[in-house]
Amino acid sequence: MKNLKEKLKILYPEKADETYQKLTELIKNYKKKHPQKPDSSAPVFSEKDVMLICYADHVQESGVKPLQTMRKFLNRYAKGIINRVHFLPFYDHSEFDDGFSIKDYNKVHEAYGDWEDIKKINKDFTFMFDLVLNHASIQGDIAKKQLAGDKNYKDYFLILDKKVDTKKVFRPRTHPLFTEVDTPSGKKYAWTTFSEDQVDWNYKNPNVLIEMIKTLLLYFENGAQAIRLDAVAYVWKEAGSACFDLEECHTIVQIFRDVFRECEPKAWAIAETVLPHEKNIEYLGNGCNESHFVYNFALETLLLHTFLQQDTTVANNFLDQIANDFSNETSILNLSVSHDGVHVIPAKGVLNNEQMMAIAKDCEKKGAKVLYRTVEGGEGKTEPYELNITYPSAIEGVEKYLASQAIQMALKGVPLIYLNNLIGAKNWSEGVKKLGYSRAINRQKFDFRSLAKTLEDKNTYQSKIYTGYKKLLKARTEEPLFSPLANQNILKIDKRVLAIHRFQNNKNLVAIANVSNQKITINSIKIKNALNNLECTDIISNNKIDLSKPISLAPYRVMWLK
Repeated sequence: MKNLKEKLKILYPEKADETYQKLTELIKNYKKKHPQKPDSSAPVFSEKDVMLICYADHVQESGVKPLQTMRKFLNRYAKGIINRVHFLPFYDHSEFDDGFSIKDYNKVHEAYGDWEDIKKINKDFTFMFDLVLNHASIQGDIAKKQLAGDKNYKDYFLILDKKVDTKKVFRPRTHPLFTEVDTPSGKKYAWTTFSEDQVDWNYKNPNVLIEMIKTLLLYFENGAQAIRLDAVAYVWKEAGSACFDLEECHTIVQIFRDVFRECEPKAWAIAETVLPHEKNIEYLGNGCNESHFVYNFALETLLLHTFLQQDTTVANNFLDQIANDFSNETSILNLSVSHDGVHVIPAKGVLNNEQMMAIAKDCEKKGAKVLYRTVEGGEGKTEPYELNITYPSAIEGVEKYLASQAIQMALKGVPLIYLNNLIGAKNWSEGVKKLGYSRAINRQKFDFRSLAKTLEDKNTYQSKIYTGYKKLLKARTEEPLFSPLANQNILKIDKRVLAIHRFQNNKNLVAIANVSNQKITINSIKIKNALNNLECTDIISNNKIDLSKPISLAPYRVMWLK
């Protein structure tokens, strides 16, 4: 805490002392109410850590609160293979943006259930909650009070008397940046980065930071052991800048990290920043002062490229390069898709425009909606920035799809699995027509009874995906060499094979995947040298493998050799 005041001085030169006093009082009261155990230290990562992303109403039953149904679904289909659940925002929200337009951060949306329902799920799973930092619904109480002229809530949100020059502002959307709003003193202009309903908080007002830290502590009290700092790269606005990924954003993450360390030292702070990898990992700070995790968003597009081209060359180079980016207190969340779709921009610099365009065209053939943007200085040239498609539709075929997921699970870091991936959900095209936005294609919600019937019928595509996924997860969570703290390097054996060497304390494992549609035979010498043995076992199938001979791999065959 000794440097906390210095960080606050960077943001609030004139109000640092006052803000420090308020913040330390919050921390003191929390620690008094929730004293730490003597063994409290930095977060602990292990091979058991697997996180499922889902909505609070992802699986539903008629007449039952969705959180109660989700508890039943998770206990039946996730318990024993997944230990962490990331519930996307389940707080009181408006009808915009599937929960991310929050009206009340402290209240569970009454349609889903209540905090008691959350606590019951917490008996079997630990949680990641979203702390939506950049914006809230303009329909929320604080926004309404500010718009009504309540002096106690002056300047909580960026609501300006007139539009300002924002030519340099980085935009993730195409709608106007400012939305006109009515106030007792006439028309004003709300800064709305993500939608006309979502007005941006004003972090130059230190009360906003205090409000968010109060919310953070409430989430800790209700079972959160990981907090996603949502859209944190947008939170600080400075005239004449891009208002994106500014140094002050890092300072805010550092302040949150101090609060984590004091109040819940084993909890994970996760900066959600959709940036190219080299910028993304800057949110890990020096390894102990910012986020514990960042997202491996580049992996989403990289896996599509690898299976489309049946070539691991680009993946080998990228994955080898990032293996040493982490300290004992930091790691990465490996995912192939999120509720938003496939993020393309983080793969810039890993894949070139031609490679990204090839992926986009392939996905379009498979029913995707591809969002493009104009390249600066490109004279009308465009590039894809988001692919709205489900991953089982993007990588078709049970074995091929499971091979992509097995790679994600074997990499250094923690696997992050969207529920639709776990159950093999295909494109929900009718949802796009029904709801009117392209991201709906991967946001289908499911009836519990119908889904259970499908998953338990061994002949269905979804059952085959779930069964294969469960087998992989069981093998992963029982193998210590898949700990995020175990080392990694990439073995370059054949351009059609991705080979991940995981090692620690003189123990070794090599995860291999054939990314091609051909049966191939590979030389086993590099695997033999990595394992330092002539014999090994595939821990997925429990088959013995003789490394004195070449290894035969069927199309999309995966082996985890130890």
